[in-house]
Amino acid sequence: MKWYNDSKYVSKIPLLTTILFGYGAVCQMWRMWTTHTAAGQSIFGWVCVTLALMLFLQFYRIITPKEKIAFYSCLAEVFLYFGVIGSIIYFRW
Repeated sequence: MKWYNDSKYVSKIPLLTTILFGYGAVCQMWRMWTTHTAAGQSIFGWVCVTLALMLFLQFYRIITPKEKIAFYSCLAEVFLYFGVIGSIIYFRW
């Protein structure tokens, strides 16, 4: 069996994607706080992505309650995205 068809590895995909998306959010916050501007950031885009992530959070909570790592990493990412949204608001207004 190929590794990409093995459920042991495929079950780790939500954790990996959460880490990658979180890294992207941290990079955006780093850029905003080092340049002191939110130029190029779309608050509507970040709100939409955060809402989509909250739907995934609900999925993990209801459908896969045994996947605690995916749930808690997704929850941490929601707070991270709220930090990005807060940073955009801080530097825009």
